Amino acid sequence: MTSEVFFRLKPSALTDKVFALSVVILLVFTAAHMISLPVVITYDGLQYVDLADVLFSSRFPHDWLNIRTPLYPLTLKAAFGLLGMQPLAVIAVSTVAGAVGALILGLLVRRLLGDIAGAAVLILLTFYPTLTAFEHFALTEAGSYLFLAIIIALLVWVPTELKTFWYRASLLTIAISAAYYWRQNFLPLVVPCAFFHGWSAAGRLRARISLGRPAARTAIISTLLVQVALIAVGPYGISKFWDKYLARDYMADYLLKEGMLRQVLLLPTDPVVGEYREAYREAIRESIFDGNFYSGLREDLMKNLRDKIFAKPLSVSTPEFYWRLIKDDPSRYVSGVGRTFMQFVGLPSCYKETQRCRRLVLSDTMPGSKISGRPMEIAARLKSQFEQKTTTSAVQRILLGLAPAYDHLLIVSNLMTAAGLLAGLAWRHYRLTVLCGIPFAFTIPLAIILACNDRYVFPAYPVSLANVVLLPVMACGAIRRRGWAGKVRHALQKHVSTRAPE
Repeated sequence: MTSEVFFRLKPSALTDKVFALSVVILLVFTAAHMISLPVVITYDGLQYVDLADVLFSSRFPHDWLNIRTPLYPLTLKAAFGLLGMQPLAVIAVSTVAGAVGALILGLLVRRLLGDIAGAAVLILLTFYPTLTAFEHFALTEAGSYLFLAIIIALLVWVPTELKTFWYRASLLTIAISAAYYWRQNFLPLVVPCAFFHGWSAAGRLRARISLGRPAARTAIISTLLVQVALIAVGPYGISKFWDKYLARDYMADYLLKEGMLRQVLLLPTDPVVGEYREAYREAIRESIFDGNFYSGLREDLMKNLRDKIFAKPLSVSTPEFYWRLIKDDPSRYVSGVGRTFMQFVGLPSCYKETQRCRRLVLSDTMPGSKISGRPMEIAARLKSQFEQKTTTSAVQRILLGLAPAYDHLLIVSNLMTAAGLLAGLAWRHYRLTVLCGIPFAFTIPLAIILACNDRYVFPAYPVSLANVVLLPVMACGAIRRRGWAGKVRHALQKHVSTRAPE
């Protein structure tokens, strides 16, 4: 890996201490916010807490919620076993995941660019207010971010031997499969991960492939193809073990119906809307913010309309109906995808779930219980165990003060990541493409189905923020390595000399 390091401060006792200090700050601040900020358990969170009780009990499988995979509830169950049924157990799961994810990215940047850059990434992620907020939710976001960090770290590691590539292919297959069991939308990552594995392996073994004997060359290529197939297909096979407890069709149906309403792919004049066309038009008007419609139909309005409009079954399957809407008006669909990306980038819009979640944890104007009252049958049984009385704290004030700056920085980092992906592909720069490509690979499937709730793509945001440190240095290094800076200087000097007066 060191052969591809472009700018690195010479390691010294001082730079080592700087990185060590950043790790200490991460650990101290993590402990501080764990004990000073409240737990938030929403409707979904209460379901996860209940599912932790369902696992390995007489309630399984008949009480299992068939839209969930089991790894997060299983982790909650382990935390409850260690710490008891109390708020700190919920917070510990997500906080440990967030801290380990930050540490992985910090160590990765340290390996690529040195101690100072690695420390900068660690500090940047330590004080990211929205990440801290999600570490206090009974939701999968912080853990999903950890899995993204693990997958990126595996891809950035480029082995030197064919047999070591087997280790990486196996680890990637395990990581994506485990990520699926944590949160279902990780499976689409198999395609870019398989592509990146094949790209790096072919590049590293190019000499052996081109100079080896025909039989040896065929053996290497065949082995690489098997590895690529393992990454591309293996997680799908492993995911099948839970299929008998999962309603895949129901989730696809739910997301597609939500998407076609979110970005108004389904027109108010469509016969399916029927008597609710005026309510639909009013919801669209109320969801416009500063002239834009990035976040689509407002959450509270969309849920009410979805239940009413789709109360009767469609004449065809939901995927067929969705595809028909795209074919009827492709430009409307493309506009919806574009607006969804604008929402994901972080541009101001009518409704941002990430900011709402952050306010629930950090706001001092929202006192009282942060535990949902629904589902009522679960809340009645569990609510008293997670009630907390909270007061304002220094941690809360620090994060509230930093939040606006991070909101602006997120927009910059996402745009930089998009530019970095294009540059990485154009320059055939493997690591640059991985660091920028995996966040987009996580985001694109959600944009395609118009699922424009920005909470869904939050796990990619800390990676984009890390790219604020990574990308400028890596891009400058790529330019220097190709000698473009010298060529530009020479061209400018030549231009100036030809215009000089005699």
